[in-house]
Amino acid sequence: MIPDIGVVLKMDAWNNLSVKLREHGVAFEIEPYIRFKGEPGEQATMFFYDPSGNALEFKAFKNREAPLAGAFFCLYFLDVSEIISSANLRY
Repeated sequence: MIPDIGVVLKMDAWNNLSVKLREHGVAFEIEPYIRFKGEPGEQATMFFYDPSGNALEFKAFKNREAPLAGAFFCLYFLDVSEIISSANLRY
């Protein structure tokens, strides 16, 4: 388990972000993939570190109603362009 800041996106935003991060050469700690495929709680996830060394997890649930039980801290972004521009991705 990696202590991280978690961000939950809509699935299409997660897909777009993973493409943009790859295009910018971001080094993933855990490559984008689908966890718990076919099970309750199925989710897309990826981990990488920001320039200050903070672990970031971006995820999206197949079922947006999936419970976030145990989630300590989640940020909700609806527009992936805000994340990309605020991160100033020029790797």
